[in-house]
Amino acid sequence: MLKATVSDNSLARRDTVNEIVSRTIGGNVLNGVRSSRLHWPEYLMEAAELGFYMLYTCAAATLFQHPASPIRHIIVSDIGRRMLTGLAMGITEIALVMSPWGRQSGAHFNPAVTFTFYRLGKVQSWDACFYVVAQFVGALAGVAIAAYALRGAPSNLAVHYA
Repeated sequence: MLKATVSDNSLARRDTVNEIVSRTIGGNVLNGVRSSRLHWPEYLMEAAELGFYMLYTCAAATLFQHPASPIRHIIVSDIGRRMLTGLAMGITEIALVMSPWGRQSGAHFNPAVTFTFYRLGKVQSWDACFYVVAQFVGALAGVAIAAYALRGAPSNLAVHYA
């Protein structure tokens, strides 16, 4: 019975040491590594979602605003074209949020939203950092793909990258 008490005390001490280590900088680095190992699919989903959103946004803005677009000549009202552009962007965002990837990753789409989730305690600090990096990478990739696929049309002054 004495041995059980000693081993129980050593386990309690080991748990206390682990708690202290997890509160230190080294523990935070380990939490960051652990977080990235556990949640890397969500980070990739967030990057892909935002990349697709930016690609579609650039395509929609080019379709409705570029001077060579037939839609611009059919819908002559600038307000009407802007309304349709906003509607297309909103429908895209709703579709991405409701998609399986959006439901799993949280579909933040914006570092400000991620920061809000962090401040509310719904996202850990390392997860917030990785989400923000993924969002920037996804957005840059989406705009780069759109610029390449649309042969630079999103850079036209009428579109101005939406």
